[in-house]
Amino acid sequence: MIPLWLWAGCVFVLGSCIGSFLNVVIWRLPRNQSLSSPARSYCPRCQKQIAWHDNIPILAWLFLGGKCRKCGQPISIRYPLVELATGLLFLGLLLVLRGKILPLVLPVIFTAYLLYGFIRPRLPRRVRDEIESEPDNTSAEEHAEP
Repeated sequence: MIPLWLWAGCVFVLGSCIGSFLNVVIWRLPRNQSLSSPARSYCPRCQKQIAWHDNIPILAWLFLGGKCRKCGQPISIRYPLVELATGLLFLGLLLVLRGKILPLVLPVIFTAYLLYGFIRPRLPRRVRDEIESEPDNTSAEEHAEP
């Protein structure tokens, strides 16, 4: 049997990696950029590609002092915070709901809420209004003036 501490460590690392991908989505989606191209992460300041060892969730940001290795400009603390929050969320769900089917579903739901919370303020007002408005189920004839 696998010890709980090993499960917990693996789940936290998995959650942090998913948080790292969320950072890509949070940065690129509001800017209408592809999530798959460029395939590698890049510095938001100098646009240089980030090496794999400088992209390890949480640890790389701490090791580099929150700065890009190439240009030395600061990288927002939001990046490790999203990774940490997602890792802790996954870990918390494992510990609280251990042995139930919900741990497979809830991380997805919570991750979606976390993602939406970061992306929403960056979306243009018209897109936010469109997403949040209720669909108008009335027909055009009902709107026509007599």
